[in-house]
Amino acid sequence: MKQVLIPFLGVLLLIAIMGFGVKKISNNKAQSTATNTKSSLVKKEIALNYTKVMVEIADTPEARSQGLANRDSLDENLGMIFIFDKKKVSPVFWMKDMKFSIDMVWITDNKIVRIDANVPVPKTGASDKDLTNYRHQKPIDYIVEVNAGFCGKNNIKLGDDVSLTSIFPI
Repeated sequence: MKQVLIPFLGVLLLIAIMGFGVKKISNNKAQSTATNTKSSLVKKEIALNYTKVMVEIADTPEARSQGLANRDSLDENLGMIFIFDKKKVSPVFWMKDMKFSIDMVWITDNKIVRIDANVPVPKTGASDKDLTNYRHQKPIDYIVEVNAGFCGKNNIKLGDDVSLTSIFPI
């Protein structure tokens, strides 16, 4: 009996140790994902006119849906570029769960075709149906979001060139 019981207890102990290890690894992985959500996107440098901006690339439905929502702020020369699966789309944007104001730069054929400057955060408690929708009347290729006042401070205006060569090398 002793000869069977000792190996059996050893196997049970080994299974218990492995189970705790797996749980710890999966908890660490979940914790890491939760804390790094906003910084996990690839960052590349673009230029709006001649002003360089480091942008996080939102090129999946999930990243585009999340956007800059639930962030407390954005570094001075940091932004987010929204890249769509299809060229020349007419997306609709809103400020759901935004905590700071932004400038929205709409781009077609590497030219700025619209700027929504100083887009405010929604009123506290505003329902989804009460949120302002932002869209361009014509299809666009990309949207860049930067801190409110960025375009004015850097003299970025309609018709300016946009360089995306770090994202789409020639």
